[in-house]
Amino acid sequence: MKSVYPKVSVIIPFYKGVNWLDEAVDSVIAQDYPEVEIIIINDGSPEDLTRFLKKYKDAVIMLTQKNKGPAAARNTGINAATGKYVAFLDADDIWMPGKLKCQIEAMEQQNAVWGQHSFEIFWEGSDEKRFIDTSRYQGDVRKETFISFKVQTGTFVVRTQELNQYHIRYPESKRYGEDDRFYYDLACHWPLHYTEGTYLKFRIRGTNAAQQAKVQLLNRASVYQEFFIDGEIDVQLPLSADIGYKLAFGAAKVVRKIKNNRYAEGVSKALYLVPYILFKIADYSLKKERDCGK
Repeated sequence: MKSVYPKVSVIIPFYKGVNWLDEAVDSVIAQDYPEVEIIIINDGSPEDLTRFLKKYKDAVIMLTQKNKGPAAARNTGINAATGKYVAFLDADDIWMPGKLKCQIEAMEQQNAVWGQHSFEIFWEGSDEKRFIDTSRYQGDVRKETFISFKVQTGTFVVRTQELNQYHIRYPESKRYGEDDRFYYDLACHWPLHYTEGTYLKFRIRGTNAAQQAKVQLLNRASVYQEFFIDGEIDVQLPLSADIGYKLAFGAAKVVRKIKNNRYAEGVSKALYLVPYILFKIADYSLKKERDCGK
């Protein structure tokens, strides 16, 4: 008898932290959703995975490749996926109960190509938690992908057929900020669906790229080079965002010349302050624009 649940391929890139990987996989197995394949991409990990493979056996599919970064690992998972949908989960994050059933049912009802939901941040070794409401990110989100797009990887689900039909993949040349281009490419074709609820625990462990000023600055500069200099975007951004990109692009030239990483991070914090404020202003204007459109 054919299942009423469309198959979901869950893609988990892995490099370090096998104990966290256990938690991530356990959270997928615990879902009340019957049609799941778990694809783990061993991205050249230096860790011994013998115990992990013995524990999970046929419950997971392990693909191994040389270390190429999370973008390439996710692409490997997409290429291997056999489900109607692909869902993404970082190896140090955790899904909450009901994530797949609620999200897939909602997307099926609305015939949505891609979707996301809200999430909870928690700090490793601490009781501190924070709820992040991402309900504003739905419909046409092209502008948001250039300014402030707080959708986390582990909340994200997309139909496999459309990814393959339009050859949409993560840019493998990027080690950070690879999500932004991926989301933008999707947003150019389809509106983003939002599923009401909080179904992801996102771990902060002190080294997350989103917490590093240098990473943020260089990523903004990369986007400016890709879209504003070498290409073009098909939406009009707020003036504050345009100025912020120009300042970030200039500041990145200075930071790239600094060899000492600790010094470079300090300089990045100082140089990124004004662009950061400008992007905050742009984000506020977009939020106000959406609120007025309701």
